[in-house]
Amino acid sequence: MKIAFRLFLFVNFLFWLSACIRTDKSSRNSNGTNNTADSGTANQVTDSVITTRVVQTTLQDCKKLDGSIFRFKEREDLSDLPENAKIPDSVHYTVIFRCENDSLKAVMFGPDPEGEHGLFYFKEDLDSVYTNNGFISFSLVEHELYLKPYTLNNYNKGIKYEVRGGSNERQLFRGKLAGDSIVFTCNSDPGGMCYSDTMVFRKINSIK
Repeated sequence: MKIAFRLFLFVNFLFWLSACIRTDKSSRNSNGTNNTADSGTANQVTDSVITTRVVQTTLQDCKKLDGSIFRFKEREDLSDLPENAKIPDSVHYTVIFRCENDSLKAVMFGPDPEGEHGLFYFKEDLDSVYTNNGFISFSLVEHELYLKPYTLNNYNKGIKYEVRGGSNERQLFRGKLAGDSIVFTCNSDPGGMCYSDTMVFRKINSIK
């Protein structure tokens, strides 16, 4: 009798243990599902935050700069440079903005003095051109260098000079529009690629 009673208790214990295990698994699965849902929600929130931070240039700001030409000319004494590295008075760093398909674009051309290696020139379409409320930024990579300069008269004529060098280093320009000038700071990776840490580009004209 005692053996039968103990067997009865043991069988009930097994049923109880099995039920507990099923309940625990169900709870874990439920928690796992909730965690996944929470994670997805968090990702959605994160994605949403990221999306809202990727601000686009407004059409109004785009049109304000459409056709604007800005130039920078070094005013410092460059007498210590080799003759073949000195920038002629007729050569400037030039940025031309244009609004195409409601998107802000820009091209930049100018000199690239390379010290004892001489003077080179570049012309590049700018990357990540952005403006908002007077703030302007873009990045520049001088992929190709030439021995002849591009000018306002020929930069858009399809002229192609012989490539004599180039670079993959990126320069990042950030600036603020102040009247008819843009005061840019320039940073690069690696450092030392910018012609100057601060460059003041002045508006000279507009192309309409």
